[in-house]
Amino acid sequence: MYRGAPTDLSGPQVRAHQFADEIIGKLSGGLPGIASTQITFVSSRGGSKEIWVMDYDGSNQRQLTTLKSIALTPRWSPDASAHRFHLLRAVAGLTSAQICMYSMDTGKLVSFPVSAEPTSLPHGLRTARKSSFHLPCKAIRTLRLPTPAAAAPSA
Repeated sequence: MYRGAPTDLSGPQVRAHQFADEIIGKLSGGLPGIASTQITFVSSRGGSKEIWVMDYDGSNQRQLTTLKSIALTPRWSPDASAHRFHLLRAVAGLTSAQICMYSMDTGKLVSFPVSAEPTSLPHGLRTARKSSFHLPCKAIRTLRLPTPAAAAPSA
């Protein structure tokens, strides 16, 4: 039986998702349904590309990050406790590509330790020095990109 408090506005939807998952489980021989799952996605509805999450049916959309930058390629951790994503952010005149993680348990970005000395990575990439940025993300590569004004051909 699926019951909830009459004042719980999300209750009927949660119970419908649980019911749908149970039906799929019975019909598929025990395979889990997707009705209680969530989808993570990128949206720029607030002006910058941020990470959002929603229920599988598109309801219950909420913004996870407010980095005012470009967040891309969100991925769930295997235990669904965190999201990993890429972030492009201007730091000291450079565009820094970083790997970030958002904890669903704490509701905050997870800090990655960065050593004071560069660390070698595949293909000759290096992490940024600790003094070059103060973000709760790990820098993978710093790119020097032209500004739109510098890139535009002169008339």
